[in-house]
Formats: sequence, structure tokens, C-alpha cells
Amino acid sequence: MERYVLGCEMRKKVAIVCILKNEYAVLPSWLCWHRLLGFEHFIIFDDGSTDGCWELLCAAKKIYNIDLRLASIFGPGEYIIRQEEAYKFALSTYKDEFEWLLPIDADEFINFNQVQNVSTFLERFDHVDGIAVNWCQYGSSGHVLDPRGPVVEAYTRHGPPEGVFASHVKSFVRPEAFTGNWINVHCFDLPSDRYVDASGSPVEWGLTPGISARMPNWSAAKIMHFQVRSMQSFVERTKKHRNLSYTTDIFRQLDTNHHEDLAPLARAAELDIEICRLHKAVEHSLIEKFLQCLQDTIIKNYIESKRPTLRVIKSFHNTYLAFDPIDDSLFQVEDVGLPDDRGLPVYIFKAFDFVFFIAFADKRRGDIRAPLIDVIGFARMAVTGFDQSERYGFTRIGSQFLYSAEMGTSRVTVDKVLWSSWEMFELRDPPSTRDFEEVAGIWTAATRSPGDEAGASFDFRSAVQAVDARGIFDEIRAIDKDDAILVLRSVGLDKGCANAIYNNRR
Repeated sequence: MERYVLGCEMRKKVAIVCILKNEYAVLPSWLCWHRLLGFEHFIIFDDGSTDGCWELLCAAKKIYNIDLRLASIFGPGEYIIRQEEAYKFALSTYKDEFEWLLPIDADEFINFNQVQNVSTFLERFDHVDGIAVNWCQYGSSGHVLDPRGPVVEAYTRHGPPEGVFASHVKSFVRPEAFTGNWINVHCFDLPSDRYVDASGSPVEWGLTPGISARMPNWSAAKIMHFQVRSMQSFVERTKKHRNLSYTTDIFRQLDTNHHEDLAPLARAAELDIEICRLHKAVEHSLIEKFLQCLQDTIIKNYIESKRPTLRVIKSFHNTYLAFDPIDDSLFQVEDVGLPDDRGLPVYIFKAFDFVFFIAFADKRRGDIRAPLIDVIGFARMAVTGFDQSERYGFTRIGSQFLYSAEMGTSRVTVDKVLWSSWEMFELRDPPSTRDFEEVAGIWTAATRSPGDEAGASFDFRSAVQAVDARGIFDEIRAIDKDDAILVLRSVGLDKGCANAIYNNRR
């Protein structure tokens, strides 16, 4: 079986397989936790997420090996059918690439108790085709509202080994040994004499395959199952799955907190650093998309005389948000066009259906720089109508706390977890195009392409007007792209803007 070398250590190739939908609350923790355990490949099927999972995973591909697909390729119908098809697809498609696959959900975190990583764990199982790892059901740990921090740090209490769900397992599978006959998500059709539990003992199923007949043995490994989490999380899940009969009785049944497990906290420092690295990759990816979208908007605005898509943010009590670059904070002003001496206008640009960006145009420096671009987030936006206009609630990436413009002061706080009407914001057109035109003219480093002379800059607005004045738009419509790019570069445009103008020609 194929192996590969990372550094000086021989490692077996293994990948996690997951199908998920709207799991952004746990996804950063889930990815980073398993990466720290040595999982270097993820095969993920997104089942139509609307909370930012898809965008986060697209950004995470820059630092992780993620094969990302849409679960819609398996057709409509019940989720359990798409889950079955996704697992069978992965086992068939990747059988020549990976020695082991581990199909788990986004609320399931594997943990090893005797070794530090998955490669060392798997070294003991060269003689088998399947390894069943028992669930360990974690409860709310007393949290009513979602706590801050990674899941494995916030929820430390779990149920007893004799609990009803502790007998369920999830399985490592050698895809080359899978027969193709489907049993369920917990176990797979493999030779019975080559199917063992995490301690190496032969599996013994109860009445249902995938549910062990024996008391679970967590000494070698377990699946930390964070199915319930806080009461708030349970209520939100109930809202999303109205076809399921979730009740307070079910919450009490699942909310098992008999034993405290602090062992995962040994990795807390590493995990926090890894999550910060992931969030930074997400922010960089979104900033790149923002700059490209803003550049395309500017081009279309001047070529096609379209209205700008920038907006300003208005609070419930008729103030606007401004930015203080010294304190790196937001505050409120009465007139968005005239913030006080310490403030800069704040703009919102809608780049996706649910993602908003704030762009801070520093008129004193005359450019747009990454430190002055802040990501408001994969906002869990309250799309609640007031006076027939949409209002939104904003959260920051990696936090459940809301931006709130305090009434009667200039403060903007980020410390609430529940929305009230006065914490909503409206997106309004700027009072004039003056500010937008200033933003349109401040392309320097933000629009320079790799390979251009370091430190070079140009006035984008003037260059576009020069192109228009010389009638070059008519000329580039009639020639091929390479020649058109040369013409556009001759009037001062860099490679990126020349390509953008050519692609938006009529």
C-alpha cells in the first residue's frame, strides 16, 4: 500500500470525508483540530450551506488540502440519501489515492489517548480493513448561550460509557476493501475478521450493525460527539430541522454531563494558533475578492456610467458608522460625509449574497491598504423587515457577538449575542458620489500586478478617462486580447486593470 514521506517520518495516507450544511459555528475548530492530529487531507461535500461554510472552505484550500464538492451532484431528496451517496462516491473515487478514509460529521472530533497523531495510531492496524471508534457524547457543560472559543475547549463534560449513544461508532475504512454494499454511516461492508475496535479487539455488533454489543473502550481513541452543545445551539438546530421532533425532553436526554474531560485542553494553545491562521487565510481570501469586485465595479461605473454599489451603514437611530484608525475602532457620526477629525467614512460593499465588507478610505494617505479593510463577516444576518426595508445584524468572523450602535452616545460595542430592533443597521446609498469618486481614484499598491515596478502607482480614474478620450475602447473591440492589453498598458494601466477593462469591454 502506498505511503509517503513528510520530513523524515513515514506516514500512511489518510483523509477525512464529511458532508455538511450550515456548520460554520464548529467548522473552524473541526478543521484545525484534525489538522493538528495529522490529518492532511479533507474530502468535503457541502449540502447547500448558507452560513458561510462554502466560502470558508474555499479560503481554507489555500492552506489545507481540501477536495471540495457540492452534495447537489447526488440529486434532491432526503439528506441521508445524499450522505450515503457521498460516502460511496468517496470510497470508490479515492480508493487508489488513500489507504484509509474516515467518514465523520462536522460535530464529531476524533481524539487519540495513547498517541499524538493519526499516523502513529494507524501503524497498529496493518492487518485490518476497518477500525470502529466509539462515540463519546458531550453535553452542554451548563452553557445556555453559545460560549466563546473552540468547541473542544468550551464543552468539557460528557456522558458515561454505559450511555445509550456511547455504543455507536464511526469507522476508519480501507476503501479498496469496501464491497460497495451499503449498511449505514456507522459501519461498512468489510470482511468481519478484519474489522476491529480502536483497542484492536474484533468488533461485535448488537442488534444493529454500527452499534457495539460491548461497553465502549475509550482507552485508545474516541469520537467526541458535540451533538447538543448549548441550549442556544440546540434551539437553532431545531429551527433548521423543523421536520424533526426536537423537544426539551430530547435535549435533557442528549445533554449528558456526567464526567469532565480536560485532556483535549492540552492542545488548546496549538489549536488557538491554528484557528487564527485559518481565520487569517479567510480574511486574506475575502479581501482579495473584495478588491477585485471593487475594481470591476469602478471600471463598470466609468465605462458604463453605472451607479456605484458602495453603501453606507445607518443605525436604527439615524447615525452612521465611521472608523477611528488610531484606536482601530468604529464609532457613530451624525453626517456620514463629514466625520470628525479622528474619523474616516465607512463603506459597505456587497460582494456575495450574505457577506459584507467594510472599506475604509483614508483620504489623508490617499490609498487603500489591507490594514484599513475590515471584514464584518459571514454575518448571521437578521434579514428582518422594518418599514419595508431590510435591516441587518453584523458579527465578526470567529465571534458570535454583535455590533451595536449605542443610543445617545458615539460608541459602537461588540458584546451582545441576541438581536433587538435597535441593533439592526440599514444599508443606504452614499449622500453623494463625491466619496465614491475619491475611492475610485486611489488605486496604488492594491491594484498593482506582480511584476510591475515596485512602488509604481497611477491615477486609475485619469487613465480610464484618457482611454475613453482617445477612443481606444472602440479600437480594442476590434483586435485580439494580447494587442488590446498592449494598447491599454501604453496609456498607463497596469496588467490587472488592463485585463479588467478588456474583459468588461462592449
